[in-house]
Amino acid sequence: MDVIQAKVCIIGAGPAGIITSLFLQKYGISTILLEKEVFPRDKICGDGISGWVVDVLELLDEDLLRRFHQQNFAVPSYGMRFSSPNGTEIDIPFLQKRKIPEIPPGYIAPRKEFDNFFITEIKDRAQHIKLIENQNVIDVHIDNDGALVKTQNGMKIKSEIVVLAAGAKQDFQSKFSSYKMHDSNVMLGLKTYYKGITGLHPKNYIELHFIKALSPGYLWIFPQADGVSNVGVGISKETLHKEKINLKKVLLDAIETNPILKNRFKNAQLIAPFEAHPLPLYYKKMPLSGNRFLLAGDSAGLIDPFTGEGIGHAALMGMFAAQTIKEAIRKDSFNADILIQYDNLLYRKIDKELNISKKLPKILKYNWLFNKAMKSVAKSPKLQHKLALTMSNLDERKKLNNIWHYIKHLFA
Repeated sequence: MDVIQAKVCIIGAGPAGIITSLFLQKYGISTILLEKEVFPRDKICGDGISGWVVDVLELLDEDLLRRFHQQNFAVPSYGMRFSSPNGTEIDIPFLQKRKIPEIPPGYIAPRKEFDNFFITEIKDRAQHIKLIENQNVIDVHIDNDGALVKTQNGMKIKSEIVVLAAGAKQDFQSKFSSYKMHDSNVMLGLKTYYKGITGLHPKNYIELHFIKALSPGYLWIFPQADGVSNVGVGISKETLHKEKINLKKVLLDAIETNPILKNRFKNAQLIAPFEAHPLPLYYKKMPLSGNRFLLAGDSAGLIDPFTGEGIGHAALMGMFAAQTIKEAIRKDSFNADILIQYDNLLYRKIDKELNISKKLPKILKYNWLFNKAMKSVAKSPKLQHKLALTMSNLDERKKLNNIWHYIKHLFA
């Protein structure tokens, strides 16, 4: 088989790979996008589409964002609902306002539908993206002449630069990434789908319920179209093994006995099997680029250690990867000194947020403190507004680094 020549080769057509290719399309740069499966295909995910994603899509193509907004599966979400181990609940709205008035702060959308929408856009509208499905990459070799990508089906692609966005499990990526998956920095998520849960917020708030049996993990409910909700639990593998937690049992016990949840699930129907998936969480700052390559998506190990946020960071990686590649092509240089711009752009945007999120589970494991905090917030509109600010304003969120900031407000 002949070697296919390309300027850019992207391995993995998840959110990071898709967004990278779409920005490169915007810049007029031809790209080969490889995917090991065939669309539409599903991925285990909480299905939350955060404000980061909407921000990036707004910068990419406002018409594309409007088309996404019009899809029946894209459910607008306007806030978050929290509950503490002692049963205190609070609803916190997202404060972010959009340039396009009808666009909400965030969405909830099944990953199968979300990914396939953008793949369809690529197939129908993108002149500079060549999508090749059913191509499992088995090796990537990089030298001074370029990057050579080999697939299990015998395909070979020679490119100037390669974007590795095929997830955390690909063996060949260990040559390029220093990320190590340990129990302490891996979250295990278990999810399923229910229909007919009552008490959902009319503006589709996503729900995080912190229950004692999962501390410092949580149970989530993400409402979707047609009365369906994504329901799951997540906790670090380290805690899971240490406490010998059975995630399926904890989830089922919670919806049967938890005072907040049991009546809401009374007539709900389980409509899908349980699925589990490990999530590579951020645990330290590490290189994301090198000579002729960039790491993106789960391959970069940048999932939020507190919320499990992954798609938003993947969207940011896609945008910054494309900007960096555009500059590298302009300079006709793809060495590490040029591509380090990608690391700088990305860490400048999310490193502080990730470091705060890394600390939060350590605080939330103290149930008495969390209960006290939630009780104080529930009684105080001022504290509720401050919490809303922390979800949309990084300067406010940075204050969460300081334990005395909590004490000042909670025990005043």
